[in-house]
Amino acid sequence: MPDEPLLSAIFGGVFLGTGLGMIFKSKATSGGTDIVAMIISKHTHLPVGQLLIYVDSAIVLIGLLVFQDWRIPLYSLIVIYITGKVIDTILQGGLITTKLCLLSAISMKKSEQKLLTTSTGGAAPISKAKACITAAIKQLFSPL
Repeated sequence: MPDEPLLSAIFGGVFLGTGLGMIFKSKATSGGTDIVAMIISKHTHLPVGQLLIYVDSAIVLIGLLVFQDWRIPLYSLIVIYITGKVIDTILQGGLITTKLCLLSAISMKKSEQKLLTTSTGGAAPISKAKACITAAIKQLFSPL
């Protein structure tokens, strides 16, 4: 779509991010700046997509200083931002939720029943369920 650069940038970012996200999820690289982002991510534990935004944006900004043309770099930054966000969404599995379950002595029998049916898929020794519940309680109430 040569007449619609903004639309091309948006769809290009989505498609590029989807492809790179699948590549990164399989522990591979495209052989470009993503190698730098992956190395930094390994040491800083920041998301690869976010680091890719930083690395690629730095390159585009240097190109902007050299060529002094604003039009192409601005569309490139849109592509880079969308690509990075799509990559992080694919690698992190979409929305991240946290679940907190509080156990008490009153609900212990129900917890044992749930643990037996959900984690083992059927019958399991009660001692195994009690050990799991005891470990969970110790983790919940241990001092920080």
